[in-house]
Amino acid sequence: MYYSPILELYSDTQEDSTYLPMIQVDPVDITFHTIYAIPELTIFSDHVEYTHFIPKNIETIKFEMIETIQTEHEIDIENGFEIFGHIFDSNSIALLRITAVYTVANAIPEFEVDWIAKDNSIVHMTNEMIKGFALAAMQDQTIKIMTNRAKKDAVIACNTIEELLLLSA
Repeated sequence: MYYSPILELYSDTQEDSTYLPMIQVDPVDITFHTIYAIPELTIFSDHVEYTHFIPKNIETIKFEMIETIQTEHEIDIENGFEIFGHIFDSNSIALLRITAVYTVANAIPEFEVDWIAKDNSIVHMTNEMIKGFALAAMQDQTIKIMTNRAKKDAVIACNTIEELLLLSA
């Protein structure tokens, strides 16, 4: 097989991770197919640039996109959530602590607590604030999880590379 870039769609400003439309030429049956590939290696020899391209199939691209979505989700979780004018942790350990303090606040009506925000400031919370805090944390998690799931489902539902590229645009 011979891979030839569709030159009018290629520019020097594209990043290495960009999927480039290519024409795949099969010398045996003289057929042309549009495929997508990424630049792997560029060699400069006698003032001529040779680039080797790695063809990508739809399942590989889907896998890479889902990995990217998951990484972005994890970063989003680490960024925390905002309430009372502060940003608070929302990772799994923080959620366990929030659940515990919420349970205590429900059992003891006079319960209050000082909580450390992401910027290390101390936020004093009354019983009602603790309940609102816990509710906000759970709503934030639900939104982030459902958004992440919807993005992954959209990738999985794509049947062509062109559809996948539209999602990432």
